[in-house]
Amino acid sequence: MGQRVAAQFLQRALNAFLGETVAVDGRIGPRTETAVGEFKRLRAREGEAVLVAALDCLQGAATSSSSKGAR
Repeated sequence: MGQRVAAQFLQRALNAFLGETVAVDGRIGPRTETAVGEFKRLRAREGEAVLVAALDCLQGAATSSSSKGAR
């Protein structure tokens, strides 16, 4: 799993929490950065914990499905 996949996870999570605000293209650009700022403004410190938990879940789901394909 590389940076592009991690960026896609972040973009998917932001879209889930804020609505479709950024393209899920795996590139962190101005729109993704703005969405992160907006999320933090709206959700404050507690929101950061929720976002990290969502990213952890997405990463776990990807790892789990990757390992299933390797069998």
